[in-house]
Amino acid sequence: MSNEAFQAKGALSGISLLKIHKAFIEEPLNKKEEKKLVIEDDEDDIEVEPLPESDARRGRNLASSQPGTVLKTLVVRVIDAGNKQIEANAAQLRNDVFEDDLCLKSQYEACSHNQLKIEPADEGDGGIVDLPIDINVDGGFNYITAGKTAMAELKKVYGTGDNSDGHNGLKSKYGLVLFCMPPGTYSVNWLAYAYVNSLYSFYNDIWCSSSSAQMHEVGHSLNLAHSGHDGNAYGDQSGYMGYSYVNDDGPAMCFNAANNYQLGWYNDQIDSINPIDLAESGPTTITLNGVEDYDFGKTSALISLRLEKSGGKDYYIGYNKAPIGGINQGTQEGKNQVLLVEKESGPTQYGQSWLLA
Repeated sequence: MSNEAFQAKGALSGISLLKIHKAFIEEPLNKKEEKKLVIEDDEDDIEVEPLPESDARRGRNLASSQPGTVLKTLVVRVIDAGNKQIEANAAQLRNDVFEDDLCLKSQYEACSHNQLKIEPADEGDGGIVDLPIDINVDGGFNYITAGKTAMAELKKVYGTGDNSDGHNGLKSKYGLVLFCMPPGTYSVNWLAYAYVNSLYSFYNDIWCSSSSAQMHEVGHSLNLAHSGHDGNAYGDQSGYMGYSYVNDDGPAMCFNAANNYQLGWYNDQIDSINPIDLAESGPTTITLNGVEDYDFGKTSALISLRLEKSGGKDYYIGYNKAPIGGINQGTQEGKNQVLLVEKESGPTQYGQSWLLA
């Protein structure tokens, strides 16, 4: 089934229960390939329902973006059985993730106006650790298998032994875990990926030093989906949930209006209206601020305006201000313009967004 088919049924990562009637596990002849769950049901027979808040299987926003959150972050240099590893050493990674003028730590703190803080984990060399695994990544293993091998080894080495949450206590120790995977894993030019609403993100070789790749994948950890334009799911270049760029120190951007509404950093400078109500009340004037201008409690200007729309989709309007030297100066599209974005799910839910105009 496609993601679109699941989303049409209201499926949300970590909080939905999928009910199927006919399915089997496909065991590949090549043990290096992933197993697959093959669903035989017709789409109309598949049910999706929300898990109760009290259900132990219900996920939670592990890497919360809410104001006041501090995410202890562990960066893992994965070393395969043939001693293959990324070129960047611990000092360079520490700089690229925690210390540079533009890095994961500095840019999340800048975009959130210090409401979300990223700090190095207590282990290793300033939060950077080496992790040997017992496979050769260039032996035909795909990148997902290699990533799962690294994740399992991390649980053995750095877990607490308490597996009540299925993560061997890693959830209680870390807010984020970034895996820097050695080159050579089988795939078609994969760059990076992350599990939604999860601790874990994975980066292929040099992409572990890319600030935009870090910002993008941790965005998935914070429950953000991709942002597209003109039919390309990654095509919105106004913020980090579109394309990523290989350079380690840029571009300096933040997020689009739909993401800004969802993240919770600007809750005193967002609003939601039903445009149909204006048919009776008449035109209204809204003042928009760029994320540069966010000033808690001191202005009525909005970082994001939600326009409620029927059918589970909403519009969002924001001003993509990009002053020279500012935190959003490197935005690649719609610089210093008012942008209209559509999102395919509710305002606080995971869902693809699209830059429309």
